[in-house]
Amino acid sequence: MNNRLLPFLLLFTVALGNVQAEAPFLDMTYQEAIQKAGEEKKQVFIDFYTTWCGPCKMLDRTTWKDKKVQNWLHEHTIPLKIDAEKQKDLAKKFKIQGYPSMVFIHPDGKVGGRIVGYRDAGTFLRQAEDALHGMTPLKRAKQAFEADPDSTRTRYDLGQALAAEGKYKEALEQFEWCWTNGADAPGFGGVRGSFLLMNIQRLSRHYPPAKQRLEEWMNQAHERLINKEALKHDPGDYAGLHSRLGLPAQERLATYDQLVDSGNNSDAMSLSFYMTDDFYEAERFDVLGKTINVDSQVFTINHMADYLKTIKNDQQRSEMLKLEIESHARNIEVLLILDRSEEANQLLGIIEVLKPDAGNVQVILDSVQAARKRGVKNTPTDEDIRARFLATEPAG
Repeated sequence: MNNRLLPFLLLFTVALGNVQAEAPFLDMTYQEAIQKAGEEKKQVFIDFYTTWCGPCKMLDRTTWKDKKVQNWLHEHTIPLKIDAEKQKDLAKKFKIQGYPSMVFIHPDGKVGGRIVGYRDAGTFLRQAEDALHGMTPLKRAKQAFEADPDSTRTRYDLGQALAAEGKYKEALEQFEWCWTNGADAPGFGGVRGSFLLMNIQRLSRHYPPAKQRLEEWMNQAHERLINKEALKHDPGDYAGLHSRLGLPAQERLATYDQLVDSGNNSDAMSLSFYMTDDFYEAERFDVLGKTINVDSQVFTINHMADYLKTIKNDQQRSEMLKLEIESHARNIEVLLILDRSEEANQLLGIIEVLKPDAGNVQVILDSVQAARKRGVKNTPTDEDIRARFLATEPAG
């Protein structure tokens, strides 16, 4: 190597290190951090993340930029940020299962506390203070459970905390209770069909009985549907479990067709609401169209518009608005394909209250253009759509 290039290479390497370790995190190895923590009588703090983790990126945009958070971390910890997929041995050592996972580690290598999931700055500081002094998520979850053992929320939180500590059998027991008792629990229905299933699926990677339980629940729901003995939550349970287990969409579509063929139109209709993505991908727009009731969208969209105004985090509000617009844009495309242009225009008028910005308007335009590519003639023009939405102020 040309020795004259060495100073420049060293300078380049240092520059890369500084770029990687953005505030409040330090650019050092885990072993270096442990040594430094011992010298300064602090704990090592590690934010385990992945490049594809949305909540991890939200932490980067919000919590880690907060000056109070930065000052607290530097005062009490040696803070590191580690890509769990690049340092798999370290992630395995600390039983990292979900992202982001934030771990407090004593200089002797023992875990002092743990926080899993996104936290805003205020919540992080409160929970980090607890974690620093030994109030682990598991201790906190057990206290909440003991105070209210019949709550799906306390049992769900306890299950998460047990899973994070590698207590898989106990975690599954709590998750099972939530699944069985949470269908009608106020405010828990959405969690049951999404985050609870996600946690049980994640648990199954380490504890096979968890996957067996998912399969049992799916088969039970499917059997009741076919035998016309379905409970009210069975259509959603079957669709959610079948999809979560990674089974082919064709099987879900076949179940829908079987219900229709047997004259079980009520359960078939209920099932269709949980299979909109499947019907769209299969281009079964006739079925998908039956799930779209424009008149019923007025209350839902107005409620969402009011809710968006309460969200103070710009990024979070923007992401929620985008998801909402994507859903309605696809419905507009389907309505146009089914020659229901009057309803499509009505829906366009209703979603004006959401005040989409230019990026979201483009999502709507893309859906209208997709309908045109399918030969639909009677569509609103791009100019009319832009004029309708971009004449208003962006949401917020």
